[in-house]
Amino acid sequence: MTHIITTYISKGGTGKTTVTKNLAALSVLKNKRVLILDLDTNGHIATALKYKESQFEYFLQDWLMGRKTFEEIVMRDETTGVDFIPSNNGLNEVEVHIQLQQNSNRPKPPNQHLFLKNKIDKIKHLYDYIFIDTHPSGVNNLVPMAVIASTKVLIPVRVDEKDEKQMIESVEDIQGFVNSGYEMDYYVIPNAVDLRSMKEEHGYLLDTLNEMNVKNVSEPIRYSTAVGKNSFKVVDLTKAPSAGAKKIISDYEKLYQTVFGGDK
Repeated sequence: MTHIITTYISKGGTGKTTVTKNLAALSVLKNKRVLILDLDTNGHIATALKYKESQFEYFLQDWLMGRKTFEEIVMRDETTGVDFIPSNNGLNEVEVHIQLQQNSNRPKPPNQHLFLKNKIDKIKHLYDYIFIDTHPSGVNNLVPMAVIASTKVLIPVRVDEKDEKQMIESVEDIQGFVNSGYEMDYYVIPNAVDLRSMKEEHGYLLDTLNEMNVKNVSEPIRYSTAVGKNSFKVVDLTKAPSAGAKKIISDYEKLYQTVFGGDK
């Protein structure tokens, strides 16, 4: 079974792209075939993988709109071993494309909510895990399409009080999909947590999630600048030069077990 894993929260700056990239790269080390679809018009996945937009000729929208085949645009990052498809602000064209399909004179226009799922279904046999990094804005209609296509949803959150409202809204969004009959597991991931100074805030977060009946809450990903400098590289993941990087790697190992522990 191929898992479709969407990283989702309605606020930027919580670490969606970092979690997506690192968990995807770690999955490759577990001998999984991995693809990342960048559904963020800011193109953060490519940036996280150390690419510039000018290096790409085609983007995700070219495949979604049928201008190019999947094989023509998918790329391999040799450092991590992850396949990925970049995006830019041209991704906004896709919503117009979908609406034009809905307004066509076809006897049975396609269900727009299943647009992304239908595209992914055609290529998912090529991968074990397909990660989708999403835009933080709620006005982007591609984001709920990604959630609908998913078997798992990851919700990275900060423990700061100012982020509580967005965290609650995002969890309620996913619970709404589940209550509407869409089958998916969802996981809240406390991210960039300084356990020395944020213990009380972390405890408050756990209490809030318990009140919301959230069953899957990962152990916190600790805050460290080291993980950005010593990313998950296939060649030297176990040779991280700093203790800080090794702690973050350990945190992601635990996260992998939480999300995929039963997956063979």
